Amino acid sequence: MLDLEGTLGEHTHVWREIEEAFGVDRERARERFRNYQRGDRGWQEFNHKRIRDWNRNTQDRSARDVYMEAIERHLQEHGIRPQARDLVREFHSQGFETFLASHAPDRYSRRALEKTGVQNHVDTVEISFTGEGKKVDGINRKESHCKADFVRSLQEDGYEVWFLGNGRNDVEAAESADRSFMVENVEDLDYTKLGCHVFTGDIEEVVKKAGKSFERVKR
Repeated sequence: MLDLEGTLGEHTHVWREIEEAFGVDRERARERFRNYQRGDRGWQEFNHKRIRDWNRNTQDRSARDVYMEAIERHLQEHGIRPQARDLVREFHSQGFETFLASHAPDRYSRRALEKTGVQNHVDTVEISFTGEGKKVDGINRKESHCKADFVRSLQEDGYEVWFLGNGRNDVEAAESADRSFMVENVEDLDYTKLGCHVFTGDIEEVVKKAGKSFERVKR
């Protein structure tokens, strides 16, 4: 099971790209997000204000077009790590089935499937539109623990689950998985506290460690 932003993907701010595509001032978007993080606003109010700004700035365009253009631009400018593609291919060569689980918007994650070669997508955030995509209608999400829930559901079905991630919202999934590989990131989290089954390092070190783990499994 694989995370996208900051893990398979080089960059972590696709939401910022989307906000700017809809003409929202960067500092305004940051302040709104900070208020949400502090608990001053709930998820529904946070997204109600976000959608209001988006729709205000797309009077002469389809909101869906603006949204998809932002996703394509982000994928082209930041892209997928080449090491990540190698790792996905290695998982497949060893008989693993791969799942992408990300809190990036669903259409971004689904487009990333084509670029990474990951086989399946676990929905976590979905953006809906009104008729013909003229306006954003809503943003729906599953809670951050859904990644861990999905890991545990696979284990209950008898699967051994390996997890690759990098962020704070990946910690519970990493702790739940049978083996985890965590890419170091700007949050500077201490992944060593997660247990002996977790390896951490930069993307090159993580790919190398995963390869060695495959070799041990084959023996």
